[in-house]
Amino acid sequence: MPEPIYPKMVSMTVTSRCNLRCVMCYHAITKVKKEDFEDAYLDKLKPNFEHASTIDLTGLGEPLFSKQFWKIIDLFKVDDESPDEDFKVVFNCNGTLFDDENVDGLLKSGIRKIRVSIDSADARTFEAIRDVPLKTVVAGARRLIHERNARRRKYPLVGVQMTLMKSTVGGLIDMVDLCKDIGADFVEVWSLNELPESEAADWNVRLFNYNDQLLSNLDRAVLDERMEAFHAYAHERRLPAMSMVLGQSRWGEGFPGDDWGQSSGVEWTESSIRCELPWQVQRVHYGGEIYACCWGTSPIGHLADQSSQDVWNGETMTTMRSDLLQGRIPKQCSGAGCPYVLGKTSEAAARSADV
Repeated sequence: MPEPIYPKMVSMTVTSRCNLRCVMCYHAITKVKKEDFEDAYLDKLKPNFEHASTIDLTGLGEPLFSKQFWKIIDLFKVDDESPDEDFKVVFNCNGTLFDDENVDGLLKSGIRKIRVSIDSADARTFEAIRDVPLKTVVAGARRLIHERNARRRKYPLVGVQMTLMKSTVGGLIDMVDLCKDIGADFVEVWSLNELPESEAADWNVRLFNYNDQLLSNLDRAVLDERMEAFHAYAHERRLPAMSMVLGQSRWGEGFPGDDWGQSSGVEWTESSIRCELPWQVQRVHYGGEIYACCWGTSPIGHLADQSSQDVWNGETMTTMRSDLLQGRIPKQCSGAGCPYVLGKTSEAAARSADV
């Protein structure tokens, strides 16, 4: 019997509650049901918690709105003598809830990394995207970093995550400067999620049209040139940087990465769809549904029926991995807005150029 494998990351949506309606989020275009992760399912995740190197509490909502967030944080007890590997938790937040109580709780926890979402260093552009003043978010991030430094704590690392879209590509250099001004430990740049044209075309919020903002609409050579300049400038300013743009990742020197983002050692064939997430990440919805990733169009299991480990090593997941190796789009990925499914990765672009 083969040895069971475990995900390197367990990614959870701890809540769907949020106080913002960002233009690229489903909160902006539909009425999202407000729910938190169910207590009954938490025990079923613990085996994978123990083996994973990263627990990511990012999802559809703002994690700091969820009482479940703090319950999960309490599972990872640390003190001043704890080794680095005991700090497993990472998450994204919108930076609006860094009050005294939350800052104190975060700085006493086993959180390794907090990514504050800032999509533009230009105040007008940022407010158009997130409908909150840039100065509010910057002040919150600066406060958290200042208090951490005052307590002489190593963790949590605090950085900025930028959702890159067509209208913000020109602001990459300014983002590096803003991060340095805040005192951020790192910066991450992720391209706006590619969606099928049928879904993206009618997505209009506050003068934002999703389809118009997709980076795949830009000349690839121009986009690559912008990303090269961004990484060069971040290196010059000694800001650790990472980018994931249309499926192409790049890690700058000193970037505090999570090992799920590195190679999983899968032996690909020439025809393989080289998505490594099903070997590395388990995505858990607040309702108990388990997906292969955040783009998945149908679940691969449910915590009401199985443990997370049974799903991870089960027949559905095994078939999914086999399909990817053989170059077939798995059923659970059909119709997804992922760059691999849409053929909009740098790898796909290179293949087209060779034809």
